[in-house]
Amino acid sequence: LRSICENILTDAMFELPGTNTKKLHIDLEYAKNKFDKSKLNHLKVA
Repeated sequence: LRSICENILTDAMFELPGTNTKKLHIDLEYAKNKFDKSKLNHLKVA
């Protein structure tokens, strides 16, 4: 679970602190997009 969350949030963790963004809304489309680009997408079948 931790690895999945980290893969979805990694870009935001590094990019958002340098901006004035106060909130990050993660929807299903965003999560699927980030997860599909990650190396963990083979875990979908698990």
